Amino acid sequence: LFILKFLASVFDLQGIDIAQLLAISKQGEFTTEFKRSDVYLEKTIEPKVFMPFNTAPCALPRKVEIERRKRLYLSLDLPTLLQERNIDTNKLMPKYV
Repeated sequence: LFILKFLASVFDLQGIDIAQLLAISKQGEFTTEFKRSDVYLEKTIEPKVFMPFNTAPCALPRKVEIERRKRLYLSLDLPTLLQERNIDTNKLMPKYV
């Protein structure tokens, strides 16, 4: 809205209805459709490992460490871990928003 008023004051926009331009504009709408696979990439699910990509020949490769941590995290049970530490999930985040 401000930009159109500014343009109308700077340039001579005789005969152009600003209200019609505002009605046509799609302010607030997304210009592209996001797929769930685009937003949640597979890399975001991987465990974060702070290891160099290029390792020495005798060192553990980074991909092996990532795979080990994936298997470790899959073996853990989140509700049991929260219950052991007396954490109530209702206080963390409301279940229904």
